[in-house]
Amino acid sequence: MLNRGQVGESQVITDSLFDRLARPLSSLAAQSGIEYGYSFGVGPAHRNGAIWFGHGGAVPGFLSDYRYNPDADIGYVLLQNQFGIILYSDLYDTIQAALAPLVDSVEPPPAAALTTEQLETYCGYYLPRSPRLQISAFGELLAGGLTVLTENDTLYTQGFMEDKDPLIPVSGNLFRRPGHPQASRVFATTPDGRMVYASQGFYYERTAFWKTLIHRILVFGAVILMLSSMAYALVWVPVHLYKRFTHNENRSKYLSMRVVPLLAVLSLILGIMPLSDSTLIEFGSFTLSTAIFFVSTLLFAGFSTLSVYTSYRSFFKPVKTVARVYAVLLSTACFGMTLYLGYWDVIGLRLWAY
Repeated sequence: MLNRGQVGESQVITDSLFDRLARPLSSLAAQSGIEYGYSFGVGPAHRNGAIWFGHGGAVPGFLSDYRYNPDADIGYVLLQNQFGIILYSDLYDTIQAALAPLVDSVEPPPAAALTTEQLETYCGYYLPRSPRLQISAFGELLAGGLTVLTENDTLYTQGFMEDKDPLIPVSGNLFRRPGHPQASRVFATTPDGRMVYASQGFYYERTAFWKTLIHRILVFGAVILMLSSMAYALVWVPVHLYKRFTHNENRSKYLSMRVVPLLAVLSLILGIMPLSDSTLIEFGSFTLSTAIFFVSTLLFAGFSTLSVYTSYRSFFKPVKTVARVYAVLLSTACFGMTLYLGYWDVIGLRLWAY
């Protein structure tokens, strides 16, 4: 990539191709004025006020990155034969600090003067609509949205449970982050009239926040109810065993409404835990962890469906009203989560064939 793709007398990369590296043409961000993005395997990175181009990668046991600056005609290649992010970050920072004096910083464009009314036209809630991994798309919709808001004549973006990040206007719809030497974000309107917040690396569409709010209430509420079943089990299981060993007749005679949803929750947790420290490549391989996940999601769906029946049967059993109401809510949460995960094709998912 150095010397504009020329090695000795040989032009390895033609001038026309070199000029197209990291300059996509077809994306909405590119068509709306963002100059640099990911194209032909090359993308931009803003470091210390300069623009570097290149690409990085990671697989189990290996990390890599290469960057070059065409103006200074220097670059580097970083290869690491272990999957240690901390060491990699330290090496990366050391290289960048050593090369920074050799690269001229790009003077960022001055902030454009936009009125509060102009900034407010971009305000609202935006959802990600182009997930990098489809398997995690439901998580991005749940917690990956951004709120765009104005405060003291400044436009900000704020992620879920995150701090506000300012946007500096470059023109009427182009913005940059502090430290970025050029416009890197854009607000645009799609042909069908939807407001979009995009860069060459992400794509968000404005939507009504109440939809996401209901989504979060239902999902997080179901998760809290499901987790409460384990905390509740720490109470009722030893109490029931004590009463049984002491021949106390004042004990629950209908344990199914407690046991079945608990088994559903434990099944799902059993399937998720082995995957918690797996890499993406291990996700896509047939391993004991992926096999357990496949079976566990099916067990979760089965126990959740059965829990609906056991909670219904509780109305015909000598059960305390509080216990019955809790059983109905818990079984509803489990069955609802089954439908939710089933909609996203997580139930019975064979990760090795995904």
